[in-house]
Amino acid sequence: MPRSRVFKSSTACLTALPVLLLAVSACKTLTSDSSAPTPDPSASTTAAASSTPPAPSNSAAKADPPPAADDGYKPLHPGYVNQRDGKGGFISALTAPLPVPTPPVKPTVFDSVPEETTAVAPKPENGHCGELDLGGGDKVELDCITDDYSLVTGAARPTASVDEMPSFHGTRKLPSVVDHRKDGTEGPMMSQGKTGACTAFSLVAAVDHAAAHFLGHPPSLSPMHAWARYHTPKMTVAESDNLGKGLTDLTTMPFDQKLANEWAKGQKRVDHDLLHRADAAALVEITNITRLDTGSMSEIKSALAAGQDVWFAIRAAHGLQRPKKGADGESMVPDFDYRKGGQGGHAILLAGYEDTPKGTFYLIHNSWGPRWGTEGYAWIWEKTLRKNLTEAYVVQAQPTDLSHAHHSPASHHFSNCHHTGLAPDAITTQCVPTCPDGGPRVNGVCPTAGQCPDGEVNLDGKCELSAPTLNKTLSNGVKVSCGLSGCTYVVPNGQESCSSDKGCTISCAAPRFMLGSGPRGLACNG
Repeated sequence: MPRSRVFKSSTACLTALPVLLLAVSACKTLTSDSSAPTPDPSASTTAAASSTPPAPSNSAAKADPPPAADDGYKPLHPGYVNQRDGKGGFISALTAPLPVPTPPVKPTVFDSVPEETTAVAPKPENGHCGELDLGGGDKVELDCITDDYSLVTGAARPTASVDEMPSFHGTRKLPSVVDHRKDGTEGPMMSQGKTGACTAFSLVAAVDHAAAHFLGHPPSLSPMHAWARYHTPKMTVAESDNLGKGLTDLTTMPFDQKLANEWAKGQKRVDHDLLHRADAAALVEITNITRLDTGSMSEIKSALAAGQDVWFAIRAAHGLQRPKKGADGESMVPDFDYRKGGQGGHAILLAGYEDTPKGTFYLIHNSWGPRWGTEGYAWIWEKTLRKNLTEAYVVQAQPTDLSHAHHSPASHHFSNCHHTGLAPDAITTQCVPTCPDGGPRVNGVCPTAGQCPDGEVNLDGKCELSAPTLNKTLSNGVKVSCGLSGCTYVVPNGQESCSSDKGCTISCAAPRFMLGSGPRGLACNG
């Protein structure tokens, strides 16, 4: 059943809200008492999260920079911590609540690699590239793969190539199993039916997942709302007509297969009053889309490990028709190759991966309903994915009403921090002292040693992948300085998307520490 538009308080939200308020309270305390004690790391997680505010870490602040007059910084969000002390200096860095332990994800048992399918590709007809019978009365249509089908021209691209950022080459150990189903961030499993609307369904599923990062749960958004804006089976149009716009939920605008097809075939025009009402009830805005390097599977894995779904297009999609279910209930897509025939394509999501002795397998979140695969999911072998993949992207989104967010979204505006030892806070962009290892503060927080395993960092009560340790100038002139908490980029004027005479400085928090550059300017990949 689709969820109501009214956001209900989840356990995660109720837990995180006091932490947010306590962090602001701690900030006020610090302005009057800089000698407040550092919390005992042995204290219980529950007590740290619910009964005591995060105290300052006196060891987390570097030597004070030269005194400066109040810079006039005004917090842009109620959850932003103003780190000026009102006397020309800065408060000490805050410490995050003790991380809440998370159980390890149980791996799937893959006994062998999949056999190659012998399925015959369907013939193109009626403006689409074939119809698949999934069994049980379920039928779906395939899009036609063209040169521009998945070329999202408005997408940002990373300012640093994977060859220049060593985190993708073994210096940062990724987990062996990532499954976004397990943390409750995947949206409802939906079916596009006999429409060419897979681009809308997959894009909206990616936005559902991205919004869960802020809301604590996926908001169950409406593919019909996205499809109403473009109703053309291409990822490139799905992006251009939805980027920077909001989406309402399924209750407000449920999917109507007949109407969706009438729009696509030009048999009926979109009711602008209907679209206006949906726009007025938008819950989440798509803020940015970043292209991944499809020649680097490690970049796709890194995005998944950082908690992002990957939006991509696949050729010869008829090969997905009959996934085989294993003894453990998980489903496997057979091996296939688009060069053996078939023009049918499909826009789809990746929602995890698993490294095994047989190779790496990736988890597909499909839009063919819950009877496909295992509740709409299936695993695909890396070799199969690599040879049939076209383009891949990550989608950034945030709630239109930030009062529903259980943590503060990053501003992503650039700053210019002139004093040595200062860098933009990765959330607020306020120029503040960096953390001891050179990483940026994250809403006033610097990491505390010993709270997380190697390669991970705690910035808001959860251990996540850290950024790599790095300090270098890239081939495009961009200077990058990274610590566990994230990376700070100094972009010269005229490079990438920077058009400021003084250059552009922006910090990106771990685990999504990569900076993207595109038509919408500079933005962190998260």
